[in-house]
Amino acid sequence: IIPSIGPHISHDVIRSFLGVAGQCQVLAVPPGFPGQSFREEAFALISFVRAHSSDVILEVDGGITPTIARRLKVMGVDSVVSASYIFNNNDPAKAYKELTEC
Repeated sequence: IIPSIGPHISHDVIRSFLGVAGQCQVLAVPPGFPGQSFREEAFALISFVRAHSSDVILEVDGGITPTIARRLKVMGVDSVVSASYIFNNNDPAKAYKELTEC
């Protein structure tokens, strides 16, 4: 089971499971509609998770572009999930490759 953390989850709740979960996902957009833009406040949430669990495998989903992926890599994010950037691109294979090269 991979817990998925959205902006509505309190830091106390996040702290309570970080010592137990080996992996977690941060949602950088509200759950729902595809194609949403990455929300800047997700960076603070990601920093909080990483600061409280340096060994958790951290995945981020929502609004991922190559620019965002590069920033997330520097922050210690292990993987990103991208759908709209890839599948709404005129060249999905090229978009995928761009993300993997970040």
